[in-house]
Amino acid sequence: MTTSVRALLSRLRPRDDHLPEEMRSQVQVHRLLSLLGAGLVVGFAPLYAVAAPDAIDPLWVRVGIAGLFLTLLTASYRSARVRAAYVSCVWGVLYLIVGWFVVLAALNQFSGEYAVGLLLVYAVLAGIVAFGAESVWAPLAFLGYGGGGTVLATLTGPRPETSPLILLASMGTIAVVETVLTQGWLWIRKTVREQEARLQGLTNSLPGVVFQFFVREDGTVGHHFVSEHAEDVLGLEADPPTFHERCLERIPDPYQREIERSIETAIDEQSDWEFETPFDPPDGERIWALGASTPEQREGETVFNGVILDITERKEAERRRRTYEELKDSAEDAIVIADADGDIIDWNPGAEAMFGYEKEAIVGRPIETIMPDRHRAPHRRGMERVRETGRGRFLGETVELEGLHQDGHEVPVELALSSWEADRERFFGAIIRDITERKNAEQALREERDRFETLFESLPTPVVRCVAQDDGVFVTDANPAFEDTFGLAATEAVGAEINHMLVPEKDHDRARDFDRRVLESGEVRAEVQRTTAEGMREFQVQAISRRPDEGPPEIYAIYTDITERKRRERRLNAIFNHTYQFTGLMEPDGTMIEANDTALRFGGLDREDIVGTPIWKTHWAQTG
Repeated sequence: MTTSVRALLSRLRPRDDHLPEEMRSQVQVHRLLSLLGAGLVVGFAPLYAVAAPDAIDPLWVRVGIAGLFLTLLTASYRSARVRAAYVSCVWGVLYLIVGWFVVLAALNQFSGEYAVGLLLVYAVLAGIVAFGAESVWAPLAFLGYGGGGTVLATLTGPRPETSPLILLASMGTIAVVETVLTQGWLWIRKTVREQEARLQGLTNSLPGVVFQFFVREDGTVGHHFVSEHAEDVLGLEADPPTFHERCLERIPDPYQREIERSIETAIDEQSDWEFETPFDPPDGERIWALGASTPEQREGETVFNGVILDITERKEAERRRRTYEELKDSAEDAIVIADADGDIIDWNPGAEAMFGYEKEAIVGRPIETIMPDRHRAPHRRGMERVRETGRGRFLGETVELEGLHQDGHEVPVELALSSWEADRERFFGAIIRDITERKNAEQALREERDRFETLFESLPTPVVRCVAQDDGVFVTDANPAFEDTFGLAATEAVGAEINHMLVPEKDHDRARDFDRRVLESGEVRAEVQRTTAEGMREFQVQAISRRPDEGPPEIYAIYTDITERKRRERRLNAIFNHTYQFTGLMEPDGTMIEANDTALRFGGLDREDIVGTPIWKTHWAQTG
């Protein structure tokens, strides 16, 4: 029964979002009164027919009034104008009913049945008018209209069976009582409105969306109240009848099911309800919303009075905090946070590994604890400068200095400093990297460079360092032996194109091809002729190329003077190959190294046929 009534009332409620909540409630009630009025007007006809069979009471009038009620009800579903003026339209029908009943009572000489009916209609309809009135004048006008019509009817109509004095006195009494009740009703409604306004102002001044959500025993859910902040926070209009459905549409599916389960749990266990969920406003980016409430059991329903808060910033702060904690804990570098006094308030595992102090042992101690004595006074002066001016010498920069390990040894570090304010407090942060390996590598590199430079300068063989450009190979450095051999001062050699400086013009193409092969293959050996202080001499050149990360390719060349060796080889070759004897060279084990041209011609051989072959396997041994 209760479910049917609720369903009926739900269908009678207009859905116009632009109508105020109170007006929608008035339309809902007056629609119900229209249905009841249509039924009662027709329903009383048989009763009057039984009580006064000879009375004048045309049924068509009753049916017409009932039809007017139903027509007005139907029109209210089709026309927004009718809905906006529905209360006034119903009043018009009520005026028609009371006028018709005065005439009907007069035609029947105000017999007992019709006199009582007139008083009943007069009282009930005046009460209906008072229910929808904003002031006492509306019911007073209705009461005056009914009373005046009755006076006129008793004076001009047939002689009444009921005493006019008693009838009018009864109507006057009804008018006085209705007026007093109306005044009381209006005062109560005004008081309630003021309280509602104060409550509305209070709820709308609170952060978030204040709501009253209900779950009934039949499974019906909805909202009794939603504060105006719904539009600011969620982008949804604060319309209680539709708020629940529109709100769920904006929540991702998995969270919808979890919310429903959490509500069921709160009802079953009578526990506080709280839930966090992502929410997609109609116009805007996704936010995070927090719903919190305490359920209250009422007759036939559980009511949740609570609030919905936008916690997007909090969730983002939590995400950043988690990210920071993960990065801090996983970082190999030391991360140290200090307060305005320079006392350590945070210390990650990287700092533990670097300085030897566990977090519990170092937090609360001054940051100077991890500094050698010579750095402490400058550190205190820098901290004071930052506190006074907000600026510091090394803020925002990376510097290299030394830290102090718990066991007393110093640790070379690279330090990035920062400072910021939060909640009117200043904090200092440092990201510290242990550069011991880098320093060791740099020291080793310096030592290696020093050894190389010493070797470079002291080698008796000419060595030159060049860079390869598009227009040639230019000298960048040369050792003293190079200067002595080629008769050049360092100022002349450095910056000069090496081929133009040392290579005869006829051999320039061959020299450029040599440079190309060095750059392509990385290392080339060759015998060349170069111009020296003593004239043209022959050299064996070993050239190596290097491609640094930045800048043009480099070429290093070592020149070994082979002029005398080549002369001896030529003299030996002249003797070795210009004789009619078979002459050859072999290793002590009998492996052939060389044979002269005469021996090769005799056997019709090439040098490749005999070099590396044991002599007893050669052509000469086989032929005897």
